[in-house]
Amino acid sequence: MPYTEKPLTDIGSIVGTFNVTLYYDSELGDLTAPPSNTILNIGEVTSFMERNAGEIQLDSCQLHIRDDYATYTEGFWYKVLNATLPPRIKILLDEGSGNTPYYYGEVDPLSIQWEEKYIKSDNTEFLRVAEFEIVSLLKSLENVLASTWLDEAYTHRIVTQLEFGGSLYEILKLTDFLASLLNAAGLNDDWSSDDATFIWDGASPELKFKYNSEDYTIDDLHLGISNDMGEDPTHNIVKVPYWDSSHPSYLGKLYSKGMDLLAAICRQFGLHPVFTYDGSRHILELRQKGHTYSGAITMKGGVIRSRIVKDFDVRVNAVKFFSKLTESNYYWESTERGGGLTPPPEGLEFDLHEPVLFLIDEGGSGEKLYVFAPTLKVLNGIQYYHYVLGSSATALGTHTMQEALCLYEFYRLAKRKKVIERTYGSLQADNGGGNTHEAVKLLARASINDGTGAGMYYINKLIKKPASSELEIEWIKE
Repeated sequence: MPYTEKPLTDIGSIVGTFNVTLYYDSELGDLTAPPSNTILNIGEVTSFMERNAGEIQLDSCQLHIRDDYATYTEGFWYKVLNATLPPRIKILLDEGSGNTPYYYGEVDPLSIQWEEKYIKSDNTEFLRVAEFEIVSLLKSLENVLASTWLDEAYTHRIVTQLEFGGSLYEILKLTDFLASLLNAAGLNDDWSSDDATFIWDGASPELKFKYNSEDYTIDDLHLGISNDMGEDPTHNIVKVPYWDSSHPSYLGKLYSKGMDLLAAICRQFGLHPVFTYDGSRHILELRQKGHTYSGAITMKGGVIRSRIVKDFDVRVNAVKFFSKLTESNYYWESTERGGGLTPPPEGLEFDLHEPVLFLIDEGGSGEKLYVFAPTLKVLNGIQYYHYVLGSSATALGTHTMQEALCLYEFYRLAKRKKVIERTYGSLQADNGGGNTHEAVKLLARASINDGTGAGMYYINKLIKKPASSELEIEWIKE
């Protein structure tokens, strides 16, 4: 690993004790940590589920430090912040019952602002303070080649059947594919199928995949990897185009960065990706955009401020989903100009214009979706949650995957939603296991009564303020 681990001094606060570990560029050697605390303030942690339609938002945490010159003339922090690799910082919070994950991210070099309080005339003494942001480790995926990810994922493929004559030979579970990204990125030292997990309420999948009358969720999906083109008794294993590095449709050519490929997959399957840390491993949580959690949290702190907004400002007027390999295979919908399979009117601007990598009941073997339960089946139908009807609907057109995704996102974002913005006097909430800051997270649900009756709301925006023990939450009504 290109990083060296260095524990820093614990920090006491009104919300508990922060335990901080720095991971800096190993090329700097074994540095001597400051003898006392140099972090002046662990600032706001800001998270968004949805800020702009179709965009993946990176959460961030602000830090304010003073530099230490006990060992290094230029300062300990000045040294690590100017290294080739941006340092990573892990923050745990002990609320009284042991350390819990609080934030783990990478310093954004563009956010660093130094203020020089004193400079000796001969440049042998300095006194500096700095403010900077650490951002979600999702950002580190911008430095991971999609081809590196694909190579790692390929090692976790499984054989489906030993039949000749062009039948599908190898497959890969979708969540295993996504889990391999963390190993490829160097975030985890090895691979585990548990490193990517689909988060939903267990009762209401917003995309329901079909094989005849059988229902499946994202947890069940598999991708095609190779075909056996041989004739008995000689096998001839040939990768499908998405996995063949010599083919123009190789995923590593369609998407150069791992971050871009992850974003495309998450947009296709209605997922919000969140990196978490369980104390020993990084986890990629794939949170369904609605019906994410079954229960509701109860806020510990009282309401300090509250504002009711009539409508959610992330809205769409026109949406289009199209096949990545055959752009003429599309489905579109709009508020005023109709929609469907026919060409959209000239001049119509789409708020979402998204490619679809994997298809239902069309396309080549590399584009199809499968389940392996217990035999291999090619999916042939899809249902989506219709946010206006409040129930599942079936895509019945020629391009069923494009239709389902288009109408799912269109009605989800076109629907008017009440918004309540509130500030609470504690970082904690209770999700059934006692009060803890861990219960408050994006897409968590709570019951709110505005005087007209109770309704269920989910968290779209979250700001944690440990210095004042406050939470700012943007609640959106389901």
